[in-house]
Amino acid sequence: MKTRRTIAAMFGLMWAGTTHAADNVVPVPFGITRTPLMRNGLMGVLALGWRENTAAHGFSVLTLYAERTTSEADSHGFLVVPLFDKDKGKDKEVSEIVSSGTADCMLHDFRLVRTENEDVQIILADRDLGKSADEDAKVTFKYFDLQVPTASDSNEPPYFFKLAKTAPAKQTYCDVGEAFQKELGLGPYQKD
Repeated sequence: MKTRRTIAAMFGLMWAGTTHAADNVVPVPFGITRTPLMRNGLMGVLALGWRENTAAHGFSVLTLYAERTTSEADSHGFLVVPLFDKDKGKDKEVSEIVSSGTADCMLHDFRLVRTENEDVQIILADRDLGKSADEDAKVTFKYFDLQVPTASDSNEPPYFFKLAKTAPAKQTYCDVGEAFQKELGLGPYQKD
C-alpha cells in the first residue's frame, strides 16, 4: 500500500513539473520563524498572524522579510520581500499572503518549499469562487521564485518573489490543502 502511495505521489510531482516532496515544506507556525531563503545564507524572517473576524471566518496573514546585517549608513535590518504577481498582464506587488477559507474548506493557501538548489519557492493555491463554498471547484497553482535584481539602479526591491508559472490542478477540490497533497505531494506547513 505504501509503495502505491509513493508511486502516486511521484506521478503527481512529475505532472506538476516540480521535484518537491512533503519534507521540503518549510514549517511556518504562528508567530516569528527564521529560515534560510537562499543557498547563499540569506536569512528570512516569516511572520504569520491571525486576523480574527467575529462576523465571519478569520484568516491568517503571512509577511516575509529578508534579514541583513546593517551599518550606520544602512539602518534597515529587515527588508520586506514582496511577491510580484500578474493582474491583467501587469505586475502587481503584494506584501502579504492571505490564507483563508470557510468552516469546511480552505479556499486560498500557500506552501513555502525548498527547491533542489536550496532556495525557497512559494506556491499559492486558489480555488475558484464560482461555486458554493462547500463544493469542489477548479484550483490554480501559482509558483513564485525568489529573485535578486541584477541592475543596481533598478526600482525593484533587493529581494522579491516573481511569478514563474501558473498551472491548473488536474481535478477539482473543495479544500486547496487536499489539492496540495494529492496533486503536488505537499503536506501542511503547520503541525496539528
